[in-house]
Amino acid sequence: IIRSQMFEVKKAQDELEIKRKLLSDVMIERKTHEKLKEKAFEDFQKELKATEAKEIDELVSFTYNN
Repeated sequence: IIRSQMFEVKKAQDELEIKRKLLSDVMIERKTHEKLKEKAFEDFQKELKATEAKEIDELVSFTYNN
C-alpha cells in the first residue's frame, strides 16, 4: 500500500510540475499580449494627437489668413 501511495504521490508531483510549467507559459503570453495592447493604444493616442494638432494648425492658419 505504501509503494502504491508513493507511486501516486510521484505521479501527482509530475502532473503538478507540468501544470505549473503550463501556467507559467500562459502568464508570460498574457503579459506579452498586455504589453502589445498597451503599445498599440499608445501609438493610437500619438496618432490622434498628431491629427488633432494638424487640424488645429489648419484652423489657426485659415483664421489668420482670413
